[in-house]
Amino acid sequence: MLPCLTLMSSLWKKQYPLSFSEKLELTKQVEVLIKQGFIKTSSKPFNSPVLFVKKKDGTMRMCVDYRILNNNAVKNKFPLPDIDQLISRFGKTKVYSKLELTPGYYQVRIADEDVEKTAFSTDFGHYEWMVMPAGLTSASATFPQMMNNVLSKKINGFVQVYLDDIFIYSEDVETHGKHVKEVLSTLRKHKLITKKSKCRFFYQEFRFLGHVVTPICIQTALEKIKKVKSWPTLNKIKEAQSFIGLTSYYRRFIKGHSKIANPIHKFMTKQIKWTSEQDEAFNKLKKALISSPILVHPSWSGNCKFVLNTDACGVSLGYTLEKLDETGK
Repeated sequence: MLPCLTLMSSLWKKQYPLSFSEKLELTKQVEVLIKQGFIKTSSKPFNSPVLFVKKKDGTMRMCVDYRILNNNAVKNKFPLPDIDQLISRFGKTKVYSKLELTPGYYQVRIADEDVEKTAFSTDFGHYEWMVMPAGLTSASATFPQMMNNVLSKKINGFVQVYLDDIFIYSEDVETHGKHVKEVLSTLRKHKLITKKSKCRFFYQEFRFLGHVVTPICIQTALEKIKKVKSWPTLNKIKEAQSFIGLTSYYRRFIKGHSKIANPIHKFMTKQIKWTSEQDEAFNKLKKALISSPILVHPSWSGNCKFVLNTDACGVSLGYTLEKLDETGK
């Protein structure tokens, strides 16, 4: 359940103007939310304005601007798992399934004393949420906290949870079938519903946050490589920040990333002109990511040894953990 939102006795912000098509969409979505039992009519002195955001598929997502409410809300915090560590836990497992709840946030109840504070208005009525809508300050922490509590006995064994995605991984098909049944049984017990169209079962590879994970290795997703390959030359700080943000996300695939990127960091922080030095760094990073190595899952069996290689200079330091194969390479 979402923790206490605020001790304020009232909060009212005027509704933003909506276009004709947005009003039609609002009517449709409100009708659906009422039928699902997610919202109900309200008569309380609270209001936050509704707005719409267009999704990638062209449909409209209804949002509520809770900024004023959030400024006065009790903040709930819960750490998301480190992506690199999470991916490494898949190890050399061979069978994968992915489950997604539908819609995730709507499966968390709002505390009774806070329901009225989530109110929003339309031309045809005033409503309040019975379940947790996106946009509340603690929503992004409350949901993964709930999922971790529900699946706590299975996490790091054969389950990983990231936001509203559940990943199941096993050594073989027979074991995987048992793991999937166990997870689905746990979700059913807690009355949590998955979205059938977003679930994938018994795969030998899967995509996770811009990575492709297989039983043998981890590699960058092809669409990300294509994006880097077609990236235009940088000449503005914001463009440089966006590019460095992407390459930093994949730094584990790029040997000497910090050293190569240093001239671009200088451009961003010291407000110097973009020169051939930055161009060289930009092209090196593009080439490194386009031809990024495949990271093989370590094998913990046998007598093979691990080697820790380190390197440092005046602008960066780094290391790689490498494993020698049976031939010593």
